[in-house]
Amino acid sequence: MIQPQSVRAGELPQAEDLSRLVADALALNPELKASEARWQMFRNRIAQARSFDDPMLMLKIQNGIFTDPFNFRKDSMTQKVVGVSQQLPFWGKRDLKGEVAAKEAESYKWQVEERRLELRRMVTETYYQIYFYRQVAGDRI
Repeated sequence: MIQPQSVRAGELPQAEDLSRLVADALALNPELKASEARWQMFRNRIAQARSFDDPMLMLKIQNGIFTDPFNFRKDSMTQKVVGVSQQLPFWGKRDLKGEVAAKEAESYKWQVEERRLELRRMVTETYYQIYFYRQVAGDRI
């Protein structure tokens, strides 16, 4: 993990430190980490959207005797039913669901990129504001 290096009061960071400060801000920002995790979650949903629904297994006993439900020889009307079912979507629907999930994941990707740019801008702006105030005020800060 990258550890941020703090600047002491009255000490102006060097010009080459700006890139390090930006890198630290991008590496340690919890909101950016959460946004990236959300983007990864939506990227993983693409495969899920394109897949079939889970198959269903059905086991059923009809007309069983209530007092002895597992004795199938007592009543000749007792029926045992075993079934498997699978929902099949209409042609092309899975691809459309996958495309929608991909577009949604892409929108979250751009939100992450927007947040990165915003953090970079904020750190750079603050850096130059400190530099300006340091130049104007001199040693009085």
